Amino acid sequence: LWQDGPLADEDQRSPVRILTYDRYGRNLGHYRYQVDPLPNPLQLPQVEGSRGLVELLAINEQQLLALERSYVTTNRTNYLHLYQVDLSARPGDGGTELSAGANSAIGTAVKRLILDFDDIIDRLDPAHPTLDNVEGMCFGPDFPDGSRLLIIVSDGNFNSRQRNQFLAFKLQVEGEKKPSTTP
Repeated sequence: LWQDGPLADEDQRSPVRILTYDRYGRNLGHYRYQVDPLPNPLQLPQVEGSRGLVELLAINEQQLLALERSYVTTNRTNYLHLYQVDLSARPGDGGTELSAGANSAIGTAVKRLILDFDDIIDRLDPAHPTLDNVEGMCFGPDFPDGSRLLIIVSDGNFNSRQRNQFLAFKLQVEGEKKPSTTP
């Protein structure tokens, strides 16, 4: 929400509010999630673009996958990061106000990087060696060994310079706490 803080830029993170509900629609808690700063791989004096939390996917009641996407207009590049998020810090457990206007204490969403998509660029189809406007993810069927199929998708936005893209990963959830991915 705009009142929670400024958007991420190359120097600062941006807070996002995660709300949890039970199946009856009762609010169970608020969590503060920090979106990373806008990447600046070329170390330019100023970078223009945007970064945000584009998708969340529940692993279980306390664990989520978070997909952050950046588009840096300076070099016309998408940057993607997949995080495991832990919501086990209950609201009120040392939480702080999200903003001056917030009226309830919150928990902290703790995130851990699982995959920097720059690490898989060399595995993409040589005809399409870049990441596109990725903004969705879902689980597919489980594998016989108990691991899960994770599908990440972008759409072409009816734009000739963009394309639909599907990326599939084998997600190994070790004790439902520490997922790792295999492209």
